[in-house]
Amino acid sequence: MAYRLGIDLGTSTLMAAALRPGAAAALVVLGDGRPEASVVDVRDPGLGDEQATAALLRLARDRAAEQLGEPPDEVVLAVPGWWGDVQRAAFDAAVEAAELGPVRRIDQAEAAALGYAAQVLVPLGARIAVFDLGAASCAAAVLERVPAGFTVLASAGAEQPCGNDFDEAVSRLVAGGLGGDRDAGDPARAAAIRRACTTAREALSTQSRVEVSVPGASGSVPLSRTEVEGLIRGPIRTGLELIDQVLRDAGVAPADLTALVGVGGCCRTPIVRTLLGKEFAAPVAVSDRPEFAVAIGSVGDADTCLTATPKPPVEVPPAAAAGAAPAPVEPAATASMPVTPHSAP
Repeated sequence: MAYRLGIDLGTSTLMAAALRPGAAAALVVLGDGRPEASVVDVRDPGLGDEQATAALLRLARDRAAEQLGEPPDEVVLAVPGWWGDVQRAAFDAAVEAAELGPVRRIDQAEAAALGYAAQVLVPLGARIAVFDLGAASCAAAVLERVPAGFTVLASAGAEQPCGNDFDEAVSRLVAGGLGGDRDAGDPARAAAIRRACTTAREALSTQSRVEVSVPGASGSVPLSRTEVEGLIRGPIRTGLELIDQVLRDAGVAPADLTALVGVGGCCRTPIVRTLLGKEFAAPVAVSDRPEFAVAIGSVGDADTCLTATPKPPVEVPPAAAAGAAPAPVEPAATASMPVTPHSAP
């Protein structure tokens, strides 16, 4: 049976989702049972950036073909709307080298909006903002609901702030707790601390306190959500300035927004949602898995997303055992797109 494959290629990771007619979108299992892949999954000393990107795109297509029994009829590539000509040209060259077959591009913000509209009715003429806070970039856009779907009124993006900045700040704090400069002649130790801090920061999205342990280090460092929020509050506010910018560029007042949709893994962080709600007079909507929102939305069809009965969004598929065949893609039984009123604390 025919299906569409959507690929969201970020600066550091790639996610993919597949959609068959009449079914809900489902994530494609990529590297080692994970629903995401990164350049390290395809990195070879002889590969340049363009070749590595092409290899990642082929990886997504090949994994989808393995799990769905056939290659996709169409590949939809979600692309940042704020990219410049140089970035677009480099990406286009990688797409051509990947030989994916029929390809269509969609603005990442439009994909996020379609994913949101598949869950919540968005009337014609309504304006929504999308805030995308990922591992290595930050972007914002304002879109208007039109008969054909959504049109982007304004967009902007930057490499900072991002999740990498958050992890850097947390790493410095934890390194001090472990004793010594994390970069003092031991790159392996610095990398281990960074990985542990990334895991800890993500865990603090649902916990109030964690212990950060690093292999080879004696003891552990307690880390609280409050401490992390104190470190990243300033950079987040810098990111929110992008929303102000695109609202001005689009000539849209915050009070005129129907929703402010948060996507990207860092939007799972509670302080991000809190600051969005405090700074802007619009309901804030963040799915349970915002890191996959663009990939899922990219396979949506404007007609079905905007007129059909909403289907449950996708749950992350179970990880496959190391060395085992990739698990088949499966739609989730439950998930949600919670909407927080702007008056929430």
